[in-house]
Amino acid sequence: VCQAIFNIDFIGALSGMTSPKAVATLMARALAPATLTVVPLFHVSGLHAQLLTTLRNGRRLVFMHRWDPAQALRMRFTANHDFNSWHGTDAELYGDAYQALAVLTFTLPGMPLIYNGQESGLARRLAFFEKDAIDWQHHELTDFYRSLIALKHRHVALAAGAQGAPVALLESPPDVVAFARRRGADVVRVAVNLSPKPQTWGGQ
Repeated sequence: VCQAIFNIDFIGALSGMTSPKAVATLMARALAPATLTVVPLFHVSGLHAQLLTTLRNGRRLVFMHRWDPAQALRMRFTANHDFNSWHGTDAELYGDAYQALAVLTFTLPGMPLIYNGQESGLARRLAFFEKDAIDWQHHELTDFYRSLIALKHRHVALAAGAQGAPVALLESPPDVVAFARRRGADVVRVAVNLSPKPQTWGGQ
């Protein structure tokens, strides 16, 4: 999506969005094709084939003025298209700790991602390059995700970006991740047990 939206071959885009006559008019004016890069050079917007081809053929590159990482929203997830298809399912990667880690994706600073089928308890790797339908007959984790979404919306301290609060680590037993986020009068304390046994946490 980033490649399609942000790294735009303008002549190709115009061909798809306007009439052939309009494109012919632009071509007659000898307007050189250009590539706009308005996101940082990483992953799909980085040194991929489209950008390298543009450089190789001497075409014009137009870059954004500046990228300020402080304004970025870090995406938090336990699965996405790459992880599910190439690395494994939630059960394969995290075992019984999956839901505990999902809690962290909603409570640490950033924007949480729910990948296709996670709310239905997706337990298999989806094919990457072909259609692979998800079984939506079961929704065993829907209430779990709804509660996390409601929690994030209810607390301003959990907001993404500059509107949210920073993380203050709290003392905790080994294998327990504990932190607090405070924004004004709103305080959220989180303790996630990453061990296979019960743990006691004092909440301070």
